[in-house]
Amino acid sequence: MIRGMVDGLAARLEANPDDVDGWLRLSRSYGVMGESAKAIDAARKARERAPQRPDVLVAYASALLSAEPRSSKPGPMPEEAVASLRQALAAEPDNRDALWLLGLNAAGVGQTAEATDLWTRLLAQFKPEEPEYTLIRARLESLKAGG
Repeated sequence: MIRGMVDGLAARLEANPDDVDGWLRLSRSYGVMGESAKAIDAARKARERAPQRPDVLVAYASALLSAEPRSSKPGPMPEEAVASLRQALAAEPDNRDALWLLGLNAAGVGQTAEATDLWTRLLAQFKPEEPEYTLIRARLESLKAGG
């Protein structure tokens, strides 16, 4: 049943390819179904139609990142994902997803100052009682401790 709905959405988008939000829905659906290549393709089509929308740029980067093999040791993100996230952040300087993911990338490649800056900007968007605040603060403290 779910496959039928996703296939129906894909067919509708092929007939009406200017539906950016539809491409994002299709990308998320493929991602949930574990079809990374199709998720990336759908997100790319959304980005082609709305290249300045921060949510589209983050969705494209997220699709790229979801296709990466999981590793216990963080490393650099694919350059295409980083570029998309930087473009999202340029368009929307307080974009939470872009700040978080770019901070992860910076921390993973040893750019502590950049990670600290990004996560400090992100931390300012949360109240101390929110769980995100606690998580981000812990990451910042870990950076200060050299980890």
